[in-house]
Amino acid sequence: MLRFATWSIKWSLALLFFLLVMAGAGYYVFMVALSGGQHVSVPQITGLPITEASYLLAEQGLELGKQTQVAHPSIPKYHVITQRPDAGRVVRTGRKVYPTVSMGASYMTAPDLMGKTLEDARREINQSRFRLGSVARIPVAQPRDTVLAQDPPAG
Repeated sequence: MLRFATWSIKWSLALLFFLLVMAGAGYYVFMVALSGGQHVSVPQITGLPITEASYLLAEQGLELGKQTQVAHPSIPKYHVITQRPDAGRVVRTGRKVYPTVSMGASYMTAPDLMGKTLEDARREINQSRFRLGSVARIPVAQPRDTVLAQDPPAG
């Protein structure tokens, strides 16, 4: 019986010590590690260029998180389409806001090069995202180095 009482006291003290350590760890995590900064409202960054959005978030004490880029037919390139968390939500400073950013339209419109000189056509192609392909010369009544056809067609 004495042996059982000694064993019970040892394990009761061990259990009490364990509970005190766990309570202290829980208090530390809740009060120190999770306390974070002040509460701020997430600003509206949709529709803004990504540089302005980053600046606006920094003013509020928030950070710009990883960006997701998607093609969008109407929103200009490098403008924010959506954000997470949503605007108006209250968060602590230091939180990241994850934007979805437009890459522009997913298709390109070929310029109309018909009737232009070869030099003007090259300049226009270099200014767009297209590259000049093969150039074929054929004898015609048109002035030399005039574009007669193109592939892909204009538009």
